[in-house]
Amino acid sequence: MLLRATDVSLATLKTIFVIEGRNGIAPALGFFEAIIYVIAASLVFRDLGNPFTIVGFGAGFASGTALGMFLAGKLGLGSVTIRFMKSGEAGPLIDALRAASYPLTTFTGGGRDGPVSMIQMHVRKRRVQQVLDVARPWLSDCFVTVGDEPVTASNPSAVLETLKQMPVVSWALMQRRVHV
Repeated sequence: MLLRATDVSLATLKTIFVIEGRNGIAPALGFFEAIIYVIAASLVFRDLGNPFTIVGFGAGFASGTALGMFLAGKLGLGSVTIRFMKSGEAGPLIDALRAASYPLTTFTGGGRDGPVSMIQMHVRKRRVQQVLDVARPWLSDCFVTVGDEPVTASNPSAVLETLKQMPVVSWALMQRRVHV
């Protein structure tokens, strides 16, 4: 069980590193993941009549998935898009975020009650709390969303891969609109 929990945790982290394009660490994690998996599988296949090893293999997979997700969260792996929507002018908030060296893009829109200022930023997950700390004086006047968006401009093929994971009907519709 411990071997399987370890290899699945490594696989979870490896997948995140692959999505982020970290070409150095992802293959190294894959190497150790494969070695540990072969050892764990050989122990199970050596004694297929023992239900405890089979259950342990499955339990290791489940706990490894949970552990990998936990570690990814604690390490702050991945990136997110943060969006601030504020009625009226957002100049002081924009100035504060830029003074803290955060790259951002601003938009002006229209809401039910008039003009709306929108701010969009793409940051590492581990920086979200710092961004919100800078924005704290204005948060009560803003609608804020923080969302996972693993697709970046440096990895446009991930957009197509994401679309392929959609239900068949949706993918077929998108394929007609997007020339692949």
